Amino acid sequence: MSEPIGVFEIGIFNTQVAVFDSLKKLQKHHTKTLGFSAIEGLNPASYGMCIKETVDDGTVYFYLYIGKDANQYTRIHECSHLVDWVMDNCGVPVDVHNTEIRAYMLAECCQLLDEVLQDHWEGGQQ
Repeated sequence: MSEPIGVFEIGIFNTQVAVFDSLKKLQKHHTKTLGFSAIEGLNPASYGMCIKETVDDGTVYFYLYIGKDANQYTRIHECSHLVDWVMDNCGVPVDVHNTEIRAYMLAECCQLLDEVLQDHWEGGQQ
């Protein structure tokens, strides 16, 4: 199955993030399910990755890959990348004048990601 284990929305920016527990499933979802070309630079040795992929029509897809061995610090690290990319994509400068926005978004993303992962793990779909 190549569907994400969950999807969460960053409400203030109306941005959806698909979460995967396998890079192979993520790549298959992007290429087979959505019909786009392969994502370059995926590292199978990673515990986690944040991916921003822009397709030919300009649509931007945000993915989080969180491996089964990823700890909370990896999740925070990847959510930090996600926040920077979402802010940049929405035209909000990522600088010292917007640290409060960034801090709130980081907390929200970490919480939403943890909820997706908890639902996935409690559902026995590891």
